[in-house]
Amino acid sequence: MFRNLITIALFFGAIGILFSLSWWQVQRLGWKNDFIAQLDAQYEKKTTNSVLSFNALQNLDNQDVPLLYGQITGKFIFDKQILWGPKPLEGRIGYNIITPLQLTSGEYVLVHRGWIDESKQQEALKKAPKAPLQVTITGLFRKPDWNMFTPNNSPDNNIWTKPDINEIARIQNIAPIAPVMLYAHEISSGFDNVILSDEKWYPRNKHKQYAIFWFAMGLAFIGVFGLYRYKKQQK
Repeated sequence: MFRNLITIALFFGAIGILFSLSWWQVQRLGWKNDFIAQLDAQYEKKTTNSVLSFNALQNLDNQDVPLLYGQITGKFIFDKQILWGPKPLEGRIGYNIITPLQLTSGEYVLVHRGWIDESKQQEALKKAPKAPLQVTITGLFRKPDWNMFTPNNSPDNNIWTKPDINEIARIQNIAPIAPVMLYAHEISSGFDNVILSDEKWYPRNKHKQYAIFWFAMGLAFIGVFGLYRYKKQQK
């Protein structure tokens, strides 16, 4: 009798967990859809007629969805740029290149300038391109994303696997730093071999599939439990 109670409790516990996971994914789906809707609104807005201030970027840190499409002006600090990756592009291996931009007011913004071929990586780190003193960059300001499986950075070996703004700022000694990164779509002057991103970025959104999967697993456990009870009654 006691063993039967334990078995029933385990079955109901497993079913409860599976349905809870399904419901959690439904909630995540709602949040992600709202995020994407706000992202689309920023892409359609494309405010390029005014330069954003550092305070405007700081205020993004207080928003539920820190997104803003716009432009900013400053000077690239090439001797503090890093390569994030490796990252494949159209069958080639390369790196995302992140360069600090110093604003005229003295603060910094990390700029994701685009992608560079692996063969150009050493050149990118050792030789500063002949860029104008001031550049205007247009793109999407947002917080970088990575997952729990992304390995930690190794600054001592100059290996950057995730674009952690605070860590980069601390290692490269750049402060104060904006809490968001600028993913460049346009730069007023082209000056090196970096390939700008011309695609709209969207986060992964598979929460609907995950919700269906966990719900189906819950139903399957109910079926297994029903079959278990039926066989017990036949004995």
